[in-house]
Amino acid sequence: MVPSCICDGSDVGECIIGDAGYPLLSWLLTPYRLENGLSLSDLKVEFNRRHSAATAVTLRALARLKDAWKCLQGEGWPPNNQLEMYCTVDTCCTSLNIVIYTEETPVLRDHEENYSKLVRQIAD
Repeated sequence: MVPSCICDGSDVGECIIGDAGYPLLSWLLTPYRLENGLSLSDLKVEFNRRHSAATAVTLRALARLKDAWKCLQGEGWPPNNQLEMYCTVDTCCTSLNIVIYTEETPVLRDHEENYSKLVRQIAD
């Protein structure tokens, strides 16, 4: 779930992170820019630091997703329409989350290894 943004004490719903090239909107968080050559306050510098860290996490996640699913890089897959594109991206995200969850959950990983051994024994 995407956290809500608080603006002047009001909940403005979900928000996303954008870089400095985008305008500040109620649903789009952008970093603070220097105005008239003046330095930013410590609070604004800290916000920009956290914004940058969140952006880096997002970019790493997208890179991992694209690396796992080459079709998202446009190789051999031109989507016919927006619904097909949405369904494909959603399926890739869900599948990658399952893989990550399985890798990070020892009980599932152990079960998977035992299952693989059993399958190999039956196949032999």
